[in-house]
Amino acid sequence: MMTETSTSLNRTLAEYRKIMHLAPPVVRKGSSLIDVVAVLAADPRPGVVLVIDDNERLVGWILEDRLETDLTLLVSPDSVKDASEELRFQATRGLMQTAGDLMTEAASVTIRTTVKEAVDRMVQSQTHAAALVDDQKRLLGYVTLPEIMREMLTWGG
Repeated sequence: MMTETSTSLNRTLAEYRKIMHLAPPVVRKGSSLIDVVAVLAADPRPGVVLVIDDNERLVGWILEDRLETDLTLLVSPDSVKDASEELRFQATRGLMQTAGDLMTEAASVTIRTTVKEAVDRMVQSQTHAAALVDDQKRLLGYVTLPEIMREMLTWGG
């Protein structure tokens, strides 16, 4: 017997449009560190800044935690004890860093992704968000784990 929760987890994101954010925090690969920080400050909900190319395709993201570490290393290098040599090197570049320097591979989903698959990708990427893309990897928006959980509670599951 399937429970309401397991049924809900097997539905696609397209069935729950109100959990989709269609105006994501986004920058281009060549955007400056200042631009990245401004975009994150304007919409901190996903905890990431999404990075696109000139064709609006997702090429990566910048995690808020990484950005905070870089900024802390920039202004107070001795305060971050566990920073890797790579992070310390990047921080020495300071304001010359671009979104392309800071980005990592992004967890992404499509509207055909099941709720369970979306949650699994967020857990695997150790974030509470996933980029929403179309079949050509063009960025559409994002979904977040807290909003999925809130919706699941209202689904009766």
